[in-house]
Amino acid sequence: MKKVCELGRSMVEMLGVLAIIGVLSVGGIAGYSKAMEKHKMNKASEQLNHLIAEVLQLKSDKSTITTPMLFKMNVLGDMEPSKCNSWGECGDDYWYAKDAMGFSWQVSGAGYGGNPLLIFTYDMVDRYVFDIIKEWSRDIDYVFLDSAGGENKLLGDSKCNGEDNFKVGESCTFSGKMCLRNLNNSVISDLFTYCGKNSSSFTTYIFIRQPEETID
Repeated sequence: MKKVCELGRSMVEMLGVLAIIGVLSVGGIAGYSKAMEKHKMNKASEQLNHLIAEVLQLKSDKSTITTPMLFKMNVLGDMEPSKCNSWGECGDDYWYAKDAMGFSWQVSGAGYGGNPLLIFTYDMVDRYVFDIIKEWSRDIDYVFLDSAGGENKLLGDSKCNGEDNFKVGESCTFSGKMCLRNLNNSVISDLFTYCGKNSSSFTTYIFIRQPEETID
């Protein structure tokens, strides 16, 4: 009786190979997603840094600075112009500049709370934003987070007198003040725990320091 030479693979072996390929594919996709998220965050960091730098360079004309004006001057790089904010509210001009993370930033020189120049977004921003505004604390008067008006705010260097009692409570409530340069991971973690990333009811206001103000 002749023996037949079997060159194929059994069904069990094929299933094993497919299982290995599946595991490797899932791991590869997860790694790719993390890499893309990090790339977008790094890009958004560059964009926000650039936006703040341009506003500071032009702040002597603070009463006329707006997002549409900055787009017309072609100084916002590759930030995406948008007529609508994150809440879906739209205007007649490109009032919003979207960064790589999808946050819609607006620049206003019209005044708010007695300060004529601010950068703001209708978003609970990501952690990279807090890292950036800490670096710009010398050029920022203060930062409001949503309803953190009145005495509840993060203070730039020109307004800081050593305050360190800013707290975030349940239901996204705020109390006290804190020097922006002292903003720590504990406070930032509380913001994300109690306010939630990308909360639709959150607004972040960055108030730029006045041109006539100096710090020794």
